[in-house]
Amino acid sequence: MSAWFLFSSMGFYPLDPVGGEYVIGAPQVPAATIPLANGKTFTMKTENLSVNNLYVDKIELNGKPYDKKTISHKDIMDGANLVFYMTDKAEE
Repeated sequence: MSAWFLFSSMGFYPLDPVGGEYVIGAPQVPAATIPLANGKTFTMKTENLSVNNLYVDKIELNGKPYDKKTISHKDIMDGANLVFYMTDKAEE
């Protein structure tokens, strides 16, 4: 359960540990960096995260718009920058 909580706090969590896909959620921490065994790093960051801004407005992966509902294990292991832009309004 602690691993799920850590993943979820970073805005994604494994849907199926064998499938290699992580479901995108809403991060609860301002930033996190995961050093990878291959010498690369995976970094996630939130912009505008606050008590009021709890909803994801948009996401960027490596500086490009990202509209998928999942992120692959390969994307993480290749090293990446995942940025969540937060808002106070839920999607309609």
